[in-house]
Amino acid sequence: MNKIIFAGKSSKIPPSRTGNCFTIAIPSEHTEGGSIFWESGGCRYEHEFPKSNVIAVPPAVSFRLNLRPAEDCLCVLLERALLPFKEITVIRDDAARGILHAARQAEAYLSSPFKGKTDLVLSALGGLIASYLTAFAANDGFSPVTKQLIADIEKNISNSTYYLDGFIKSMPLNYDYVRKLFKKETGATPHDFLMSRRMELAATLLKSGISNRYSAYSVSQIAEACGFADPLYFSKVFKKHYGASPAVYGKT
Repeated sequence: MNKIIFAGKSSKIPPSRTGNCFTIAIPSEHTEGGSIFWESGGCRYEHEFPKSNVIAVPPAVSFRLNLRPAEDCLCVLLERALLPFKEITVIRDDAARGILHAARQAEAYLSSPFKGKTDLVLSALGGLIASYLTAFAANDGFSPVTKQLIADIEKNISNSTYYLDGFIKSMPLNYDYVRKLFKKETGATPHDFLMSRRMELAATLLKSGISNRYSAYSVSQIAEACGFADPLYFSKVFKKHYGASPAVYGKT
């Protein structure tokens, strides 16, 4: 899920790969701004976006960019992405900067001569981009209840004593209602969302030494940073999530 299958210039995107993928379009630092055009429900739309913004395009949406000055932009295709966007959305501020950094890492990785390329790296970077998009949506389109819950989860990612059910029960709403609303808006239960965010953080930390193929942190340190008191349990959960142990994942 959230695996990057392409990162490069928009003119190089294979047409056959866009139908079921989320597209992230990233104008270069030389772009002064521009417009995005798309069609939906038989109507044509145009949206202006300023410099340094990123555009998130849901699957099967045909679009065209008009940049100033005219040039190619960096595009990333995310396969099987569960993201809370039904329409083209302009991403800005910290989320846009984080996405740009991850996208450039993916482009450099895919274009490098290293022969041992692996889907694990592309899934980790794709997960990082997805987390920035989800965090942006949490502050831009979710209900106040979901925003509050996401904010508490993000605050406690590294807290091994965090009791998520306790926080949900402390909210002045029915427990089941909160869980159902959260899943409806994010596509995941609160507990699955927390675990997914912890796994994304772990994968990012394991790939922190991506340039020399070795992580800068030990498995025990990463387990602690991701809210796991037991490194062995962390390794078991990580392997189930990514299909490889943290030790193996950090060296691929």
